[in-house]
Amino acid sequence: MQTCDTSSKITPPPIDTLTVLVPFYNEKDYLPDMLESILKQTKKPDKILLIDNASTDNSAELARQILDKQDIPFEIIPEEKRGPVFGYEHGMADVQTELLMFANADTYYPPHYIQLAGELFNENKDICCLLALDEDKLEKMLSFAGKHPKKCFAGAYGQIARVKAMREAGGYSHKIWPYVLADHEFIHRMSKQGKLGYNKNLWNRTSSRRTSRKNVRWNLFERILYRNLPDCLMDWFFYKFLWKRFAKRNLYTKNLREQPWSKGK
Repeated sequence: MQTCDTSSKITPPPIDTLTVLVPFYNEKDYLPDMLESILKQTKKPDKILLIDNASTDNSAELARQILDKQDIPFEIIPEEKRGPVFGYEHGMADVQTELLMFANADTYYPPHYIQLAGELFNENKDICCLLALDEDKLEKMLSFAGKHPKKCFAGAYGQIARVKAMREAGGYSHKIWPYVLADHEFIHRMSKQGKLGYNKNLWNRTSSRRTSRKNVRWNLFERILYRNLPDCLMDWFFYKFLWKRFAKRNLYTKNLREQPWSKGK
């Protein structure tokens, strides 16, 4: 376990319950496999919450057909505002478990994922959020995390948060941060609530479809600055520096629902 060195502001009880939150948009080719990976967990979630972000295919019906055969409670909730942050916002309000696992529709989660997360939280009471890394980048990202323990090296699809700390931090919020890189900005606020945790055995596997992401990403200079600025300057970095640059380039969260990889761009 690699964690940051700040003092925790929470004293959580033992972890017993977890909700999986999945916002999706036109994911009929990926959502069934992702759900199957959740259903094969050695420790089942207490609830699966799916947010249909105005899909125009039959993703929601496919999900319902799969989950209707299971004994895990689930909901499929429509959200018309475009962008995964709106999906997270909508879903977070309904969570009643101690942990919230953020998930992407095109990501595979190994069978031990939920059980290991619960064990890590119970063994490390001062951790407010676990960050699971992409299997293909595991060693590289663990090295970065060791050097920069309060920075984010896992996308939203790899984040598992204590719900109490998440709500105290403000959760995913388009009002706080309406742009792409919401996962990094969210983790910046979470790092003020307690320690972040990485573990070599907590990993996932994303799809290989995302070949073009220029309208949803930051540039090399911005990435280098994020990684190397001291933690005390992160508020300035997000809310003074990056905010203005992203606004000028129209890098809003809704861009993540355009799925440029599906258009050959």
